[in-house]
Amino acid sequence: MKRPFAALRALGRGYASSRGHHALRSDEAQCRDAKQGSDITGLKDLDHIDAEGRRELVFGALASMSDVAAHRRIAAEYPAISESLMRAASQQLCNVATLGGNLLQRTRCVYFRGVESFACNKRKPGSGCAAQRGNDRGHALLGGSSACIAVYPGDFAVALVAFDAC
Repeated sequence: MKRPFAALRALGRGYASSRGHHALRSDEAQCRDAKQGSDITGLKDLDHIDAEGRRELVFGALASMSDVAAHRRIAAEYPAISESLMRAASQQLCNVATLGGNLLQRTRCVYFRGVESFACNKRKPGSGCAAQRGNDRGHALLGGSSACIAVYPGDFAVALVAFDAC
C-alpha cells in the first residue's frame, strides 16, 4: 500500500485517484499531468467497513457509498450517515463512488474551476472572489467569508461532524 503514496511524495506533489468520474474532470480543469497521479483502486483492505465496535465506525477510503449506506447497523443506528450517502448521487454513482472520493471533493464553484482570468482566492490567494459579484448559485448562504463564498459540496462529512467523528 505504501508504494503509490511513496511515489507521490517523491514527486513533491500529486494526487491519488480511484474510480470517480468527478476526479477525471477536475484533473483536466487543474491541468494535472497524468504522471503525477496514482490509481489506488487495487489497494487491498481500503474497502473495508467495520461497524462492530461499541463506540466507533471504521471505513476504508475505497468503501463504496452504497455498501456503507446499506450496512445493517449503520442504517439502523446512524441513519444520518446512511441517508447522506444514498441521497448524494444516483444509485449507479453510489455503487461506484467511494467514501474517500466523497470526502475529498473539491468545491464546485465555477470560478475556482474556471479559467485563470476569474478572481479566485482558493486558486490564487489575494486575487478576490468573483462569485461574490457574479454567478453565485449554489454557494454559501451561511458559512462563507469575505474571502470566499464557495463551500464544501458533500453531505457525508456534515453527517460525520454531527456525530462528532474525527
